[in-house]
Amino acid sequence: MSIRSYEINLDSFSSLIPEPIVGRQGDKNGAVTLYVTVTDRGGAVDLTEQTINLMAKTAKGTAIIADNAGVTITDAVNGKFTYEVPNALWSEAGKIKEAYFSLNDANGQQTTYDLIFIVKKAIDISQDKAEDYIAIIDGTLRDLKEKVDSIDSRLPSIVSGSPKGVFNTLDDLKKAYPNGTDGVYIVKADGHWYYYANGWQDGGLYQSTGISENEIDATMVDKINFGNILDSYLLVKKSRKYSQPANLATVDNQSVSVTGVTGKTTGVLIPFDFKDNINLNKQLHLMFSYKTSRMGDSANDIGIYVTDAADNLLLKVGSIYQNTQVTKVHLIFNSASLTKISNKGSILFSIGTDYELSLTSLMMNYTGFSGTFSDQVIETDTGNIVNSPIDLSSYRSAYAVGGETFDLTDDGLIYKRTATSGNGGFGYFCNVDTAKNVYVTYKGGNSANSLFVPRITGADTLGNLKIKLDDTRVVGNPVIPTGIDTYVYKITPTDFSNAGINRSFGILFTIAGNGYAILKDLTVSNTIGFNSNSDTHNEVLEKTPLRQNEIIGQSPRNLGSATKIDHSGILFGTYDIQSQIDDGILKNIEAFAPSAGNYKFSVGKIDQNDLIVSQTDYQIALNAGYNIIDLEQQQIGIDNGFRLFADLSTLGIYQPDSSHQRLFSSLIQDNSHATTNPNYSGYVMYSDDVLLPFKYEVCEKNVDKKILTLKNSISDVNLSVSNVKASLDNINLISPSGKKFGISVDDSGNLTTFSLTANKVLIMGNSLTLAGGQIGMAASNPSLDYYSIVKNKLMSINSNVVVKPRLGAGQWESETTSDGRQEVFDDVISPQLDADTDVVIVQLIDNINTDAKKATFEADAETLIKNIKNKAPKARVFWIARWFADDNLLAELKEACQAAGATQIDITDIARMSDTKSYIGATRTGADGTTWTVKSSGEAAHPGDKGMQLIADRVIESIS
Repeated sequence: MSIRSYEINLDSFSSLIPEPIVGRQGDKNGAVTLYVTVTDRGGAVDLTEQTINLMAKTAKGTAIIADNAGVTITDAVNGKFTYEVPNALWSEAGKIKEAYFSLNDANGQQTTYDLIFIVKKAIDISQDKAEDYIAIIDGTLRDLKEKVDSIDSRLPSIVSGSPKGVFNTLDDLKKAYPNGTDGVYIVKADGHWYYYANGWQDGGLYQSTGISENEIDATMVDKINFGNILDSYLLVKKSRKYSQPANLATVDNQSVSVTGVTGKTTGVLIPFDFKDNINLNKQLHLMFSYKTSRMGDSANDIGIYVTDAADNLLLKVGSIYQNTQVTKVHLIFNSASLTKISNKGSILFSIGTDYELSLTSLMMNYTGFSGTFSDQVIETDTGNIVNSPIDLSSYRSAYAVGGETFDLTDDGLIYKRTATSGNGGFGYFCNVDTAKNVYVTYKGGNSANSLFVPRITGADTLGNLKIKLDDTRVVGNPVIPTGIDTYVYKITPTDFSNAGINRSFGILFTIAGNGYAILKDLTVSNTIGFNSNSDTHNEVLEKTPLRQNEIIGQSPRNLGSATKIDHSGILFGTYDIQSQIDDGILKNIEAFAPSAGNYKFSVGKIDQNDLIVSQTDYQIALNAGYNIIDLEQQQIGIDNGFRLFADLSTLGIYQPDSSHQRLFSSLIQDNSHATTNPNYSGYVMYSDDVLLPFKYEVCEKNVDKKILTLKNSISDVNLSVSNVKASLDNINLISPSGKKFGISVDDSGNLTTFSLTANKVLIMGNSLTLAGGQIGMAASNPSLDYYSIVKNKLMSINSNVVVKPRLGAGQWESETTSDGRQEVFDDVISPQLDADTDVVIVQLIDNINTDAKKATFEADAETLIKNIKNKAPKARVFWIARWFADDNLLAELKEACQAAGATQIDITDIARMSDTKSYIGATRTGADGTTWTVKSSGEAAHPGDKGMQLIADRVIESIS
């Protein structure tokens, strides 16, 4: 039997980590048992046919544990299993920081985040116990050898030669050999090969060929003779199949043909190589002639896309349709949309069924020059090509009023308006099939003091307003503006009919008052997004909208010609915008570096004192000059309320001027602006008129990553008589009259009972407990912060309870030495404690945000608890954590509480909810009736009324 057990819930959408799992050197196999449930957003993950292993390093890292002997799947469908921890894990005293479960099946491996194990020291370890450790490792090795032997026994049948048979479908194969057989078999339906190993396993595409990374390089580019042959960056002879068409044939360096497959989207990828980086300030021209082998198919449109070197779709540049006559096309599109590639990629022509598409005279360049064929080219108006992105340079002023300017930059079209009243704006005219749903997809943003409202207008003038694009037409959830955001609106055929619109119409963007607007990309088409291409995609994307993303800041591309500022003592910088994406990650960074090297960036928050908190540092390698760094695979988290900071002491800052205008508010930190709050230390972030050398994009994790990187969580377990944990602090007794009592024990082992009804209470903390207005930040009024809610609840239980005035103890967090924190206890905390104080609630951890403050935190927290109990022997101590602090501090606090006999109240999950914080613009009222508006993101990051209520509920549940 186990002497300790833990119930752990691992959910892909929870931010909680499980509590530390505690054992002692010498504990036997199964002395500690974990009851684990794996869920995805609250729904059970099916563990059928999953092999579960614990992977861990011992506390000192001298041994690796790979164990599944202790795993018992108790309810596969509902994601439940138990795990008996092996004695090998308890071999070395200390904290185990690398330990996780891996879930393995035929499709590969998924892993959880690290669990935390605490191994307590034993008085002695006998030789037989040491031999036990060797025994379990030997057992693990035997298990691994059996698995390898099993694989070895199957390999000859898999790799023995040609396939042994071909079946039309996988079901046909399963019917023929329900219990399996040796050899490889081909399934025509998907073209994959299968082998039998505990069921028929998919071996992948049979005899497929692929293109390795960077296979196409500059040395393979055809020679260009501008005077005689081509001005083109296309490598037509190197064309490749897209999704296995029936046939692909290249004729020469301008001609290729492709034949599709019935019921399948296939096509041809035509590589391009610009050798040098694409000039994002120029338009690109794609020219070709085409014809098809027939007309009239339902899937008669041919989509034309730009892809990156890995064949990921980046931009849809047009559509053409089946035509048995040779038709010549000239497409023009903005290269500014291709920031995700440097010089290489492909043009994709996709077809949806089994006709042949023949392409000739293929050319792509900046000039639009088609060589000797120029007199035969019939130019096609891009406005008549369905699904073409809008050329941002074709804007029209909506009202032609004074005081407005337009500027095309790397950040898109920038529209500025100086008039403080009335409306201004700009727009575009479109030609789209209004008999189908039309989607307006754009990336844009505006200054805080201006309203940015899109509308559909008539085709005659942008002033002829027809349809307002409001939240009722949003695909997905309405967007909370943060910077450059992605918006998708849907207009139905009925909407157009009611407005009297048929195909031709305008799209208008208006600005009310003065300010600016930025339009980065705009597509008005029959598909959602910038490059999706089918009605099926639309149906899926309307239910699962485009992955959220935010572009924060402005491009540093042109800082090479800007004036660098010599700012003494400069530290960090960021934009006055924080992420609004739950569970977001850093997608990419654009940065301008003075020289090649490693540069420090940090993810963190700005608190109410304008100090950086919850800071995590990263080193990113940059080349000299302008850089675009794709960081999505690094999975660097930037959650709701966080932002990216750059170390400006190495990157520098720049002076705005007429050629380098500042579009967003910049915040910087230097060593001459220290906080004036006596209870805190550090240098503040403040607004300054400078250009920052970076810009970044935050996006929502994709679904695969959310499942792959299951976040650890801890479930709240209500104690019952049948499942009482072996901890006296958690044993409650109820008298016949319904009164609650706890049990305590002295050093002689004598048990006594005490009432759980609080009689004298002290609550101390940082700004969440006591801040400006003499209330907790950021409740809307004094009665709605957690202190007041807890106080009122305790008084409803015991009308004679004494709840002392809230105590601000933030200075304890600010101290950097144990002596300093002891002095705070002696001078500030101890005078508020009495011998009969029976409940003490501590809320201190969030401002432990520097290495100096963190150095002795665990020991000082343990000392603080012991000091409280020495001054108030009857006191039960509860410690609330955390709203801002990091995971390591939370783990250290758990150990301190366990060592000193306090109860930790974990509020991490409340802090990570998107609707538990305050917001900029909220009205707050202090204890003296003074009202003010929340203006800083630091204040807004604190708990609002909902957050305060949830914190109070958790405190009351813990102490009563």
